[in-house]
This record gives sequence, C-alpha cells and structure tokens, in this order.
Amino acid sequence: MSGPNFGGTPEQQNLAKEIFQLMTFQGAFFATEAPIKQTLTNLVTFLAHKNKQPADHVRSEVEAALHENQQIFCREEQGAEVLYLTTQKGAYTLREDDISHTFQQRLYEPENPYSLEDLSVVISTTRPALTIVEPVFVSDYWQQRLEQSTSRSSEEVPSFAGEEDRESSDLEVERITEAEAEPETEEPESLLQTSAPLEILSEAEVDEVKLTLLEVINAQKADETVTFSSQPMPSEAPLSEPPPKPTFGEQGEQGEQVEVLIELPPPPPPPLPPPPAKPIYFTLPNGVLIDLNLPAEDLLASHGPALKTALLERLDQDPFRRIVRFGNSLFSDSQVNNLGKNALRKIGDYIVEDGEPLTDTKLVGEIYQRNPRQEDYESFRFSLNYRLSRERDFEFVGIEGVCLWSFKGLPTIGTKRIKTSEMAQLTAYLMEGYDESLSLQSAESIQQTGTVDRFLTFFEWQYGILPFDASLMALLPQPMLADQRRSVLRFESPQHFSNYLVEVRYPTGNRGGWLQGLEDFFHEHLVAGALIRLARTEEPNVFTITYEETPDEEDRLLTLDEKKNKLTFMDTVYYCAVDKDQLLAQSRFGKFKNLKALPISDRRKAENMLKHVFEMIGDKLGTRTEPSYRLDFETLYIAYNVLRPSSRPYLMALLKDDEAYFPDLSAGPNLYCYKPEPEPEDLTTDEEQEEEGLSQLWGYDDED
Repeated sequence: MSGPNFGGTPEQQNLAKEIFQLMTFQGAFFATEAPIKQTLTNLVTFLAHKNKQPADHVRSEVEAALHENQQIFCREEQGAEVLYLTTQKGAYTLREDDISHTFQQRLYEPENPYSLEDLSVVISTTRPALTIVEPVFVSDYWQQRLEQSTSRSSEEVPSFAGEEDRESSDLEVERITEAEAEPETEEPESLLQTSAPLEILSEAEVDEVKLTLLEVINAQKADETVTFSSQPMPSEAPLSEPPPKPTFGEQGEQGEQVEVLIELPPPPPPPLPPPPAKPIYFTLPNGVLIDLNLPAEDLLASHGPALKTALLERLDQDPFRRIVRFGNSLFSDSQVNNLGKNALRKIGDYIVEDGEPLTDTKLVGEIYQRNPRQEDYESFRFSLNYRLSRERDFEFVGIEGVCLWSFKGLPTIGTKRIKTSEMAQLTAYLMEGYDESLSLQSAESIQQTGTVDRFLTFFEWQYGILPFDASLMALLPQPMLADQRRSVLRFESPQHFSNYLVEVRYPTGNRGGWLQGLEDFFHEHLVAGALIRLARTEEPNVFTITYEETPDEEDRLLTLDEKKNKLTFMDTVYYCAVDKDQLLAQSRFGKFKNLKALPISDRRKAENMLKHVFEMIGDKLGTRTEPSYRLDFETLYIAYNVLRPSSRPYLMALLKDDEAYFPDLSAGPNLYCYKPEPEPEDLTTDEEQEEEGLSQLWGYDDED
C-alpha cells in the first residue's frame, strides 16, 4: 500500500513523512482506521535529540509541516497539551455507527404485529377437501401496508387460485392490447407488471404469470408479435423504423414462432484516460531535484550512484534498524542469526591458530560445516559478516568480493621498524597534490591493462614499502567499508613460486597511504633502481609481482649496515634489469655514505632532511664562516629518497618555499645552491674569557 501524498515545501514534506513513519511504527499492530496519537512534546523531544537542534526551532518546524498536511494529521488540544492523530492509511475521521438498519429492527418491526385474536387467521391447521389452492389470508397489518404501497393503482388485489386467476390474467391482457392501440399520456406500467405488488409474489409465481400471459397471447393473436419493453412504443411508428434488436424464438401452442424482443442497455461510455501521475520530487544530497515518476532506467542512468548513496544513508538513519547492511549487501534484521560469545571466541581462536586473516567462506565452511548448496548459506554468511563487523576484536581487511577477517593478536604484516603514524606522515605529500606517478602511464591505461611499472628507490627497497600513489590506486581495489583503514592482499611471484601477504594502508584525511610486506622479496631478488611490474589476476585479492631477469652483474652498491646503523657500500650480485641512472653504485654516488641513518621520527621533517642532503653530499662553496652548497636536482632526488620517500614536484616545492635555496644558472641547468644563515659569532676577547674563568674559580664578580 502506497503512502499518502504530503504537501508543503520539500523540507516540510520530508519532515511530515518522517513523523508519519514514526507514528505508524508506533501503531504497527493497530487497525487500518484506528487512531494513532502522539503528543507534540514527544515528537519535538525525539527530533531535537536526533538532529542535534534546539527544541524551539524543531517545534516551529513540526507545527508548520503538520499544518500543511492537515488532511493526514488531525490536531487536538487537551488542556495545555497538543496531540496529533493519524491512521495507518494516512487520514483520520471520527467514526459514526450506522444504526438505521439494525438486527433488532429486522426481527421486531413492528414490535407487536399480531394480537392473540389474530393468531387464528394467520395460520390454519385444516385443509379443504377441494383440490384447488385456497388463498391464504394475512393479518390486518400487512393488508394496510399493501394498500399503502398500491395507492396509485385502483385495482384490487387479485387472488391467484383457480378460475379467478385466469380471469384476472385475461383482464390484464386486454389492458395490454388497449395500451398498444391508444397510448396514454400518463407513464405506463411495465407489461409484465400486474396490479398486485411483486413484493408479495415468489419467483415461481412470477414465472407462472409470464407463461400464462404468453399462452393467452398465442391463442388470440397467433400471427402477431408481442414486444416486451421497459418503454412504450407509439402505435403510429412503423415496425421497420426501430433498429434491429436481438430476438429469442419461442414455440407457441400451435407451433408458430413467437418473437420476444429484449431491449439491450446502451453501451457503456468509453473509459476515461487515466489522470496524469502527480510528480513526486526527491532532493538528492547534492541539491539536485529529480522526479521519481520517471522510468527506472532513466533514473539509474542519470542519478544511479547518488540514489544509491541516499538510500544507504536513509537505511543507516533508521532508528528501528529493520534493514541492516554490510557493505552493499542488505538484509532483514529479523532474519539475521545471532552469534554468542562462545561462537565469537571460537572464530577468533581459529584465525589466530591459522596465523593470517581468513575469508568468511572458509570460516563458514570449516567451523560451521556449511556449503553453498544449502538454502540458508547466504543468509548465514551475511549474518557472520554483519556480527563480526560489530565486534572490536575483529577487523575487516577484505575488499569487494572477498570478505577477509583479522583478529587481535595476529602477527604484523611487513616491517616493524617504522610505526604506522610515522609512515603516514612520510607519505603525506601524496595528499598535498605532489603525485607524479601518472606522468608516464595514465590511470585509464592502468585500468585497461591491469599492470603498473615502476622503479624502486632505496627507501622502498630497504623497508619493503611502496607509497600508495595514484598509479597503485588505479590498480588496486578500493576499501569496501566506509570506515575501513586497511586491507590485506596476496602478491604472488610466478618466477620463484612464492607468495607474500601485503597490507594496504589507505589514506585518511591529510595522511597518505602505502603498501608494506615485500621486504623479503626485494632483498632476495632485487636492488635499488630495479624495474618491477605489478599486475592483476582473476582473483580480486591476488596480484603478481615480476621483474625482467638479466645475466648476473656485480657492483658495489649502497646498503644499510643494521648493526652499525650506517650507510655503506658492499659488493652485490644482482640478476634484474635496472636503471643505471638510479643504480646506487659507489663509482657514481660515493658521497652517499656520508648520509646518516637518522631515526624515522627525525625524517618526518622534510625541510631538515633537505638541509641534511645538501650539507652531506653537496659541493661545498663559499667560506668557513659563510658556507654554501651546490647539487644537481636529479642527484638531490635520488639522495633524498634514500632517507624518505618523495617526488620531484614535492622537492621543487620545498626549494621554492625557502629563500635559502636558489638555482645556480651560471654553473649549468638544474643546479641548486643552498646557503644557510650564518651562525652568531662569540665577540668576547681572550682576556675577558680568562677573567670570567677566574671569577668562576674564586667565586667573585666584577663589582667586588
């Protein structure tokens, strides 16, 4: 049953509709026309608490909205309190009992119709000896009623017994023939109507009268046609003029065919076209007004994502939680299975014992022994996901199509040398608009081909971390839930028949995202500057990581000595294709060993790292008191990515924001100089320093 139509502005319509839903929920088990009452104070209190608005403002809005919908909400005042009434069908009217025709009246009207003296004439217990049917007399009361009903006719009530019945029938036939010959000015009665009212005749008696009339007509006028019609036919009109009417043949006593014409009612008028549908407007969250009477295909094609978002928001705002959702799946709350504490503990222990996050299908199949062929499989699977999402100890780390669950106590995926908060700040430059990952490969081509190629920097190779830039965002799946912080994917290496769990940290606010968990793969098979390829597979949560294999090469490459916590060069043999300009060989980047392996907490300050790189590996210029440093931009980019991840646009922005950095066009292109501010000099003389030392030694001052 569709709801009522609400009036007023769109805001008033939405408010009146919300109040109507609340009141119908209150009277869910009421009758259709039963009144549902609610006070204005209760409505204002509930809406003010829900919308976080002042009560006075909400009260004025509620009264205005319900005033515009008086046909749905009936207002009553009981003292100082105001009540609103409505019903399940949307309109309330006072009930009026119809007592004009009651059961008591049908049984006892009149209350005392008969007296004791009249009982003898009402019913007779003796039958006459004659075979004819004698008339049955009725009481005086019914005779008076009969006279009143037949006051327009001067004929007496005929009796239908023996010869008297036949005589009255002959008289009626004569009246019919006279009426055909000489039409009267008064409105004639029906040809089949007798002088007696039909209300005292049974159906069998009426049929007997009709047959008697037909016999008489056939005997007197065997070659004439008798027309039975509800309207009289003028005698001067020819028989051929009226339009043809359907006839039904009957056999008379002498075998003649007698035609009985039955006048059909006029054809019904053609149905009126349906009235145009009243437009039903709906305002989307972005302010667009749409008409819901449009075809569903047009609405979905034009406003599909916006309508989906609005629907999910309304379901989330439902205070009764009649429909619950997990991601994009919706289910009735009454059919969701409950999971007790013992069941939740059993699921958590099973995940911890396995040592990695598990899918919902594996949990349902191995713990509860259910398979997809069972009828309640999907409902139980939804119940499991929905219940786990409401528990603190469980965390959803899956994607669309693969529901993966983690539990408190599982080992950390990836490196433990960098904290989550520190890494989020190191990749914050991606959220500030300094992402250059799509300069060589567009997002459309990545989505079509399903592959991403990139070179490893020293920081990425050392810690097994890849910044979650725009290229990886186009390749990897997006989070399934609104508040989802991370997801777990599986990266397979078809060249070495190994696989790795990779944790994807999604960006939030002004903090960037990243991937971690590839540290072992990078150290075993790759070096800094190597070219890698990430690709999708048929499974939505499984990806491949490959590289181009080359003949073995040996060189002294930069590495981090974990024991001494310092950068150094070591002889390394590698079998992968690399970019020679980014390969950190000692023959080209020998100064990189001067860089300090600072704590990650110190590397979060991008300006300090930029100064550190210039001072450690830049060409020294100027004097000792006023030093300056010079470095080309590409070397600066490679050295900066040894300490922390960065992009070329981000480095260029750092150079432009600080006046201490400026380009040196005289020496060549892409060369930048750094001139730090001079430190204040100590102006005290040697004698003053000596005197100050003696005063501190002997404990006196200048005044003494």
